[in-house]
Amino acid sequence: MMKLAPGLPVVLVGVAAVIAQPQISHALSAAEVAKVARNITVRVDSQAPGSGVIIKQDGDTYTVLTAAHVVGSEDTYEVVTPDRARHPITNTTIQQLSNVDLALIQFSSSQSYQVAEVGNAQQISAGMPCYVAGFPGKTAAINEVVYNFTAGQITANAARPLRDGYGLVYSNATLPGMSGGAVLDSQGQLIGIHGRADTTPQAQNPNLNPDIYVKTGFNLGIPINTFLQKAEDAKLELGFATPPSKLAPPALVDQALVEAGQALGQGESSKAVSKFNQVLGSDRKAVALHGRGLAHYQRGNYAEALADLNHAIAIDPYNALFFNSRGAVYLAQALRPNQNLHSSASRAVRDFSEALKLNPQDGNAYNNRGLAHFYTGARAYAIDDFNQALRLEPGLAKAYKNRGFTRWLEQDIRGAIMDLKQALTIDPTYAQAYQTRGRLQFRQGEVAQALADYDQAIQFKPKEGETYIYRGIARYENSEVPGAIQDWQTAIKADPEESAGAHLLIGATLLTQGRENEALQKLKTARQLERTWTNKGFLSQMLGKRLLKDATALLEHPKAQALLKSR
Repeated sequence: MMKLAPGLPVVLVGVAAVIAQPQISHALSAAEVAKVARNITVRVDSQAPGSGVIIKQDGDTYTVLTAAHVVGSEDTYEVVTPDRARHPITNTTIQQLSNVDLALIQFSSSQSYQVAEVGNAQQISAGMPCYVAGFPGKTAAINEVVYNFTAGQITANAARPLRDGYGLVYSNATLPGMSGGAVLDSQGQLIGIHGRADTTPQAQNPNLNPDIYVKTGFNLGIPINTFLQKAEDAKLELGFATPPSKLAPPALVDQALVEAGQALGQGESSKAVSKFNQVLGSDRKAVALHGRGLAHYQRGNYAEALADLNHAIAIDPYNALFFNSRGAVYLAQALRPNQNLHSSASRAVRDFSEALKLNPQDGNAYNNRGLAHFYTGARAYAIDDFNQALRLEPGLAKAYKNRGFTRWLEQDIRGAIMDLKQALTIDPTYAQAYQTRGRLQFRQGEVAQALADYDQAIQFKPKEGETYIYRGIARYENSEVPGAIQDWQTAIKADPEESAGAHLLIGATLLTQGRENEALQKLKTARQLERTWTNKGFLSQMLGKRLLKDATALLEHPKAQALLKSR
């Protein structure tokens, strides 16, 4: 097998790996890199589609490098080449590399396709420009696959790859479906394979708002050198060259940032805080403060999160990502029980607006500002923002769900149902959209349909206490009282701080059974947690006729009056 001379790039042409001759390198324009990327990037189509990069041609056989998590779970796949031709792939022909999130696919075609020029990821350092290409997932709104190309910068390059081979961190905006796509340098050379996007995992903290997008700024990719070494170790007969055997001296800041970014993306917030602390004394202090702030946010430590994000913004007041993150924290803070909702939501609006001034093409920020407007009561502004979000990002399921809920409250029932259906077509696992549609159908008197939607929501997000409260309400109206009580008890266990409704409704049920003292104690607990659920106007909007009658009886009980008037 041909060996790679240190520092020289490889061009994979035909069967052999050809060493490119030394020459003065020059950066290409973004448009020139985009053209290269478009010609070498393919779609890997399946139920959960992804992307890939053509790295070799051998006669009519082409080899594609992609992320392992894109392939392997289904029987058949299709590679869609830049000319939109479809090439079937069977699972048995896919070669997954050991201990790294990479896989190889081969397809046959008599057509001529461009092959990637491989660069050297070990020569890449923080601050250098980079580009990511791929194909975001097809949605109900986008039935044609749309190629996506984004520019950004390298944030860190680890000397030692982490779990699954990840070692590159970059700031580029990415979308689902781009996994397996190309990470290119300023010469249009392949320096990595994109694998993990920079969205915080909402499931790690049940208190995080599931309808808002928080970008960490830590996209993760696998350096191309890791692949080349794996190919050499596995003795793959692919004609690839071995990367330089001598690694660059370890960069402690880069290593800590990569490890921090991976921990943050996987919800390991304590580890992320520790790793970001190691970077605070470097020239990337603002990035570290932003990351540490998001780790605090994941854990619900909003005061610490705001302190870090304020500091990051003071260092770099032109970073849209920082303002978007601080807006998300303000909004999360606003939704805590007994908080000043309007004040904190208004602060969030200001931060999202600043993020949009700095990056007016960010559909996620429009979605977030729309949600903040919603909580200030400015529903018309909210719908305008959701419209803008969907104009920029037609596959944004959260924006459809948020607009659907807002339309419902504005009495546009038909529009609300259409939006929620669209959200679930885009993301059939979107628990919050099922829950919202269930609530809408319940208010329309369609109890059976509501129960079916609540069941789906619980299937995809079984620890969401709020859904159990709503399903219990529907069950009560459907004369399933034991099931309703069981749901409310589950809601209390799942989220004790957000379970005022469950306590109140169990209390109403206990009163119908003549258990007056227990019912009053439940009412007292509900009152201490959240006063909204003891408001008759609110209950009239949430409950069915039967449960509203029983809840009203509890609230109007003579012994309840003094309790309700107390502070």
